[in-house]
Amino acid sequence: MRPGNRPYEAEPTDAEIEAIVAEAIAAERPITIVNALAIAAGAGLMLSLVGYAVAGLKGSSGWFGSVYQSLAATSLASVDLTSRWVMLPVTAMVISALVATVAAYFIYADE
Repeated sequence: MRPGNRPYEAEPTDAEIEAIVAEAIAAERPITIVNALAIAAGAGLMLSLVGYAVAGLKGSSGWFGSVYQSLAATSLASVDLTSRWVMLPVTAMVISALVATVAAYFIYADE
């Protein structure tokens, strides 16, 4: 019985304190079954969206091939990837992705 449920206010016993601490520790633990189901549902949703998108693009794959060939022959070959106007945004994107990854790790780390 918890201290607040008594008709009189007395100090809780050691067993009651241990029970309260055990309940608090159990409440802090993640619900792994719910987390696993959420991850599985998210993965299933992503796979279904990718499957739907692939099925929709199946008929237009010839168009993508011709666009790729025309881009490879003209504009992609003329891009200078060592230019500072290309390297600066690419570097900023890579650093942002790394910082976001490390931040997400520290946010979701248990301890």
